[in-house]
Amino acid sequence: MTLPDRIETPTVLSIFPRDIKPEPRSYAEAFLNVVDYVEHSAGGHFAAWEQPKAYARDLHRAVALGG
Repeated sequence: MTLPDRIETPTVLSIFPRDIKPEPRSYAEAFLNVVDYVEHSAGGHFAAWEQPKAYARDLHRAVALGG
């Protein structure tokens, strides 16, 4: 099995500053079809637990953009 060079599925990224490796938008766009990219000022690897309102807003935005 070979991996594709790029994933064209519309992708929404939520970046939380204390995540393990928050990727810059330019890096993500090299491999993904980024339709929305949100950088948050707080939160980390467990963003849904640490910043539930921000996480939920981003999830709702991703579903709205996909449909």
